[in-house]
Amino acid sequence: SERYAIWMATLAELERRARRETVPQVLERFESALAIFKKIGSRTEDHAIALQNYSTALESASRFDASLAVGGQAINMLEALKEFDHAGLAIAYQRRAQTLQLLGRTEAVEAAFDHAISLLKSSYGSDSTLLLNALLLKAQWLHGRGRQPEAWALVDQVFATERQPSDDPFGIPEQHYVRGLMLLSEKRLPEAQADLSRAATAWRSAGNNPSRAEKAEAALATVKAALAEASKR
Repeated sequence: SERYAIWMATLAELERRARRETVPQVLERFESALAIFKKIGSRTEDHAIALQNYSTALESASRFDASLAVGGQAINMLEALKEFDHAGLAIAYQRRAQTLQLLGRTEAVEAAFDHAISLLKSSYGSDSTLLLNALLLKAQWLHGRGRQPEAWALVDQVFATERQPSDDPFGIPEQHYVRGLMLLSEKRLPEAQADLSRAATAWRSAGNNPSRAEKAEAALATVKAALAEASKR
């Protein structure tokens, strides 16, 4: 039944996030759920969400071409529905942009980001957390492409938008983490240290995103090593 397929796909996604099972086991569970959806002829939002989460799991397994194809199926299914969650579609486009980056298909990345941003802005307003996070992701990509003025304009826009403190792992700490990485790449070390310290401390205190905390602490260690080296000169 569809309810069983939804349960199985949800369990697979929880296992993926908690790393309770190996990647092949998670993929196998997703594939079992999707086989049921297909067998009963389902084309619902739940089916599309399962496809999108399976796409993310495939990306975790470095199967980027397959991830992009499955993510495209999820987008097509959502867009064919008369009513659907625009946030889900926006996140699908956002993830598509990230997968395109991994595949080196840079010519299509910006359009995917812009589609996600447009959906979020029209559906949730200019101060929604989802929109601000999408702007940060685009800023990181622009900065990596050498388009620093555009990247900093987006980061400044995010920081200028009032956001309520919360336990959201991708809330205010994420803003400081992204800005810290950008400052680090420009060798603006004292400023980078301040942002990365704030992000790492917030994530450790919340205890809800250990992998993000570890990444912030690793970047912070790089900054401290560079500052120590500079002080010897």
